[in-house]
Amino acid sequence: MRRVRREEFLPGDVKRHAGMDSALPIGFGQTNSQPTTVADMMELLDVPAGARVLDVGSGSGWSTAILAELVGPDGQVHGVELVPELVERCRANLEAFDVPWAEIHQAEPEALGLPGLAPFDLIPVSAMADSLPTN
Repeated sequence: MRRVRREEFLPGDVKRHAGMDSALPIGFGQTNSQPTTVADMMELLDVPAGARVLDVGSGSGWSTAILAELVGPDGQVHGVELVPELVERCRANLEAFDVPWAEIHQAEPEALGLPGLAPFDLIPVSAMADSLPTN
């Protein structure tokens, strides 16, 4: 996480709060998760180099970039996000971070993840859901 600076993934007016251990607004009713939560997620995932990861609810792209750093160039990270404006911001953030093995996809409202690219080794979910799928 030290190699992926949080402030690079925050909107201009929020960057000054990057060091706070709290969720920060990124627009469109979405947040950039608090660092301790992201650290706990990464530790629990135990991401191996070369893994294929689906990052559900990529938001600002911060967790996607961290995952890309962990899987390295032999892995793949596919982030999905519902909000079109955040998809574009995520793509720009990842492009600046230079991790071509990571990409952001526009989520389809009726699809669970990216079934056309499955299977994945790991699927962290940072998105809010109204209900959990039963299948």
